[in-house]
Amino acid sequence: MRLVAGGLVALVLHPAAAELPVLPLWPEGVPDLQTGLVEVPEQHFYRHVQSPTLTRHAPDVRHSTGAAIIYAPGGDYERVGDGQQEAQWLNALGITVFVLKHRLADYGHPAPLQDILRAVRIVRSRADEFGIMPHRIGVMGTAAGGHLAACAATLWSSPAGKTGHALDQVDARPNFAVLLQPLITLTDPFTHPGSRHALLGASPTPAQIQLLSLENQVRSNTPPVFLVATLADARVPVENALTFYAALRRAGVPAEMHDYTAGTPGARLTPQDGPFAKWPERCAEWMRFNRWIVPEHRNFGIWDKEMAAFAAQDKTNPPPQHGILFTGSSTIRLWESLARDFPGLPVINRGFGGSEIEDVTHFAARIIFPYAPRQIIFRSGGNDLQAGKSPESTCQDFKDFVATVHARLPDTEIVFLAWNNSPSRWHSAARERALNELVAAYAQTQPKVKYLDVFDFTFDANGRIRGELFRNDRLHFNAAGYKLLAELVRPVLMR
Repeated sequence: MRLVAGGLVALVLHPAAAELPVLPLWPEGVPDLQTGLVEVPEQHFYRHVQSPTLTRHAPDVRHSTGAAIIYAPGGDYERVGDGQQEAQWLNALGITVFVLKHRLADYGHPAPLQDILRAVRIVRSRADEFGIMPHRIGVMGTAAGGHLAACAATLWSSPAGKTGHALDQVDARPNFAVLLQPLITLTDPFTHPGSRHALLGASPTPAQIQLLSLENQVRSNTPPVFLVATLADARVPVENALTFYAALRRAGVPAEMHDYTAGTPGARLTPQDGPFAKWPERCAEWMRFNRWIVPEHRNFGIWDKEMAAFAAQDKTNPPPQHGILFTGSSTIRLWESLARDFPGLPVINRGFGGSEIEDVTHFAARIIFPYAPRQIIFRSGGNDLQAGKSPESTCQDFKDFVATVHARLPDTEIVFLAWNNSPSRWHSAARERALNELVAAYAQTQPKVKYLDVFDFTFDANGRIRGELFRNDRLHFNAAGYKLLAELVRPVLMR
């Protein structure tokens, strides 16, 4: 073994993973360790896993996107593959891959769930060490490994996945999931009986089957999912993927599914598989479209035009010093009635549409510090959630913004304007509420940070979105919406 920053990394030799860094999942001791179990390495597989690990496959650092995927290979919960082929493909896309060697039938549930959630927590907690972004961590799995990856995507907050270790406090929610011919249900007639037996034994209880039939566990905060299925695989019927896709759609979770007549996920892909051989290209397109595989460093240059416009405004119409500065994304940028809504107050609008919290933080020296505002009304984070960030990582970005501002302007009060739902982002309501709750709790610990709860003002008495408050895009406020918002903001503004 050798000691590195952040923990122990064991270098092991195996025909499938020579000289790759291998991270033990449980350096403090495997939960409920079964003494006497002998782990058996085979070519491309392991059986009777006794020491769960992550094998790290890093891409060329020059082409790294900052994204990471924890991959759970298939094996019916009786064995687990080495994931070499999939790691090579993902490395070529600039993704760091952590192949999970998890506990199997010798342990049964909840050991595999504990292993994959511990894997997410380790990778996220050591993101800086691994050169990845903590809000670009996905899970991927094939067949029974797809079931385990889907467990991570749906049961990431389950008490069964925790062991009482300090790492349990780290967010275990993946930012996205890629499921290849996944086993989803443990109910007949579409389950894989061997995998169910390996996971739950010969006589599972109805409650166990209900919990691990993952179509029952989809919620609105389930991360976005890419599904691949094929009619040619009779062992894991395509109805598993179809059922899961339907559940994702009902919950409003972004999902994309590709169903083929031939081909077998997990097999070595060849052109003879026909269109099925192209699924990796479709998956890469999906990850690029959702911005999980983009350059590690944000391209702040896309805001050059907006920053230049603000500088030009400052020359022709210098804004007041020590005023009230509104900043954030499009809700602020489109608030054109700001001066009329708050007459007699020195208000400044420095919102730029499409921005995320780290963009506002990056440009603080240009859109905040020159005016030394006594108060900042902050509205950003929605685009972060849409880009796949978790509420937890988005809240952390807000904390970073606060730290950046207060390092220069310690007496400036910062008011976080809560996120309220819109017709076009109804599917994000639960995640927006979660972000609001995290920021509200944080604000209670900070003397110069306030949280303004406006989450419910867009709902009617029956809990439905009031469409008359929004523009035709069903996302941004119209004049009526801003009028109501101004009434809620007015009492907190510093006179």
